[in-house]
Amino acid sequence: SLAGLKMRVPEVPMFINTFTALGVNPTPMALSEVYTGLQTNIIDGLEYDLNGVIEYNFIDHCKYCYETNHGVSIMAFVVGENFWQSLTDEERTAVADASAKISGEMVSEYYEKVEESRSKLEEMGVTFVKPTDEEREHINELMTPIIVDYIKDYATEEDLEALRAIQ
Repeated sequence: SLAGLKMRVPEVPMFINTFTALGVNPTPMALSEVYTGLQTNIIDGLEYDLNGVIEYNFIDHCKYCYETNHGVSIMAFVVGENFWQSLTDEERTAVADASAKISGEMVSEYYEKVEESRSKLEEMGVTFVKPTDEEREHINELMTPIIVDYIKDYATEEDLEALRAIQ
C-alpha cells in the first residue's frame, strides 16, 4: 500500500492533489533536494521518470519501482502566433509536416530510452512492481474526480473515456 508514504512530488497543485487522493503524503520538493531527501529519509520515494532516476543517481536509495505509467510524455513543436501568421500556406504545410515527422521520431526515441533505462535499472537490482488489475481499477476510481476537475475546461467526457482506453 502507498498509504502514508512520503513521496517527493513536483511543486505543482495537480501532482499534490493526485498523490493526496492516492493516500500518499505528497512532499513538494525541488529536484535539487531529492537525493539528500532520500539519503536522510525526509522522503521515502519520489515520482519521477526512469531516465531521471539513473541520471540523478536516485538508484542509490531507490530499489523498488511501482510502475504506474501515470505520466505521458508529450513531444510538441510550438511556435508563436506572429511567426505562424508570417508564413505562407506552403511554409505552414512544410512546418506542420516537419513537426509531425520530428515529433514521431522523438516519441519513439523517448520510449526506447525508457526501455533502456528500465533494463539498466533491473541490472542494477531495482525490483519493478506492476499494479494488479484490481489495484489499477482502484487507482482509476480514486483519480476520476481529480481528472474530471482538471480537464473540465479542456476536454469532454468522450475525451476522458478515450484516455482511459489507452492505459
